[in-house]
Amino acid sequence: MKSAARINVVHVTQFLEIGGLESFIVEFCKLMDRDAFDVSVLCLNGYDEQYKAMLERQGVPVALMTKNGKYDWRFFGRVAAVLKAQKTDILHAHGGCFLYSAIIASLCGARMIYTAHGLPITSGVKATVEDVLALAFTDRFVAVSAEVADNFKRRTRLCGDRVQVIINGIDEGKFLPCTDSGQLAAWKRQFGLPEGRVMIGSVGRLEPVKNYPLLLRAFAEVVHGYGHDAHLVLVGSGSDEAALRRLAGELSIDSRVSFLGIQYDLPKIYPLFDIFALSSLTEGTSIALLEAQSCGVPAVVTDVGGNSTIIRDGENGYLCPSGDQAALAERLNRLINTPGELARMRPAARAVVLDRFTMASVIQQYQEIYCSFTGRIAPVGG
Repeated sequence: MKSAARINVVHVTQFLEIGGLESFIVEFCKLMDRDAFDVSVLCLNGYDEQYKAMLERQGVPVALMTKNGKYDWRFFGRVAAVLKAQKTDILHAHGGCFLYSAIIASLCGARMIYTAHGLPITSGVKATVEDVLALAFTDRFVAVSAEVADNFKRRTRLCGDRVQVIINGIDEGKFLPCTDSGQLAAWKRQFGLPEGRVMIGSVGRLEPVKNYPLLLRAFAEVVHGYGHDAHLVLVGSGSDEAALRRLAGELSIDSRVSFLGIQYDLPKIYPLFDIFALSSLTEGTSIALLEAQSCGVPAVVTDVGGNSTIIRDGENGYLCPSGDQAALAERLNRLINTPGELARMRPAARAVVLDRFTMASVIQQYQEIYCSFTGRIAPVGG
């Protein structure tokens, strides 16, 4: 039930499950100013029970409303009626449900804000037409990187001053470095990871856009070509998992690669990494990269999307060209070979997050948008 003194914000997403976008929504909702806002989450396709429970323990209701088949056009009216009855002021939609959310917002009379968390998965005339239609009912389009904003402006050509860039942030108080060797050893045992090896880790969906075959091949070069006693940790699940396991076997590195699947206790996992790696073909602003940096883990990442906004080459990690296996292997080797360089980068990694990528700063910017829609003064301090 909406409080008369608060702005009612409903976050809309296709799924609420393990992933950067979903982690962002969870942390965002947990840290919003509850004196000024009522907040809830609406899922259009499904949710992870643990994420749902996590939010509801924080007083954030999570609802699921799905279509009854492909041509269930009454779906929009059903959802709009529920949101209107809840006196929804603002619909804040996230990745993948732009048009659906815009239609629902127009039907229930709510203001509409959409956050694009990355470049569009599909392109072409149909996708562009859908975005143009959605934009007609959208008050603000937020991109998580300049590249995402420029792509949208190029495709739609009608956005005017409604596009804004807000770089993602994370809860730096949750993702912390750990220098306690006993604690680190205990966590390694918990996750079945070996002692005494250089740990290279990545967190993300095992999907083609992450280009994990490139990382596996570069890692094989680190082990077989450069001769390092290293171990690779992949956290996440997805459609590429079986193929990646086969590739690890073909490259004779399967004993040096751990597939940990979906994990909820990431603050215990990032500190186990000596180096964080991303081989993505595209990124918005990677939540996993920010979390690793917050834990003081230097990174080697492809120079795509918002990665160069986070990584200052040679300061808190290294950038390499997308698709360049030799460059990725060489930069991993460079960090492994220079422990002093690795040690110097650890505090620099955390400092970058503290300086520019805190969730409090992100929330403050969004809350200012919410309040501008309703004529309120935004609360200070997130």
